[in-house]
Amino acid sequence: MRPLVICCSQRFKQELYEFVQFLEKKGVLVFSPNFRHHRRDFIRKDEDQRLESDSYRDKVPGLVWAHFNNIETVKGMGGVCLIFNPLTKGRKKMKYGYVGSNTQGEVGGATILKMPLIFLRPHREKWMMAVAHEKDKKRIFTNAFPEANPLDYGFLWENWLKLWLGAPVTPSVQPPPQKPS
Repeated sequence: MRPLVICCSQRFKQELYEFVQFLEKKGVLVFSPNFRHHRRDFIRKDEDQRLESDSYRDKVPGLVWAHFNNIETVKGMGGVCLIFNPLTKGRKKMKYGYVGSNTQGEVGGATILKMPLIFLRPHREKWMMAVAHEKDKKRIFTNAFPEANPLDYGFLWENWLKLWLGAPVTPSVQPPPQKPS
């Protein structure tokens, strides 16, 4: 099974923790951001407020660089990069979930490495959808399954993610048909 690197905002710390536990029980090797020391009250602040914080400026660049290393490691192992941008309770107005500036940088890094990118939800910025190939509905969970809940990890696994991690080639590139012998 292919390994998975997950990129996401610290806003999804709790959901990410639950998702990683679910995936590890399925036997997936998961590399995820290190949000262990991010406090809930800090996570809830607007991005502008977080960026002004001394503790944010001191910690985050190192954490982002560490995650770039995770992306490169997983790429070297033939893995996949998942942009984890679900909607959570109380955030229903955010049609696209949330992808912050650090995660956008990680998307750019994975793109430069030519790593397969998949999203839970599309993003409003056109450059991100250009690298995610929005026309390829299979790459974006909510495009492939518009009525499904991305936080229903059982459905997500069985109907979408398992195919990405279990297949030796990406679904958008099919091997040529074999001639009968």
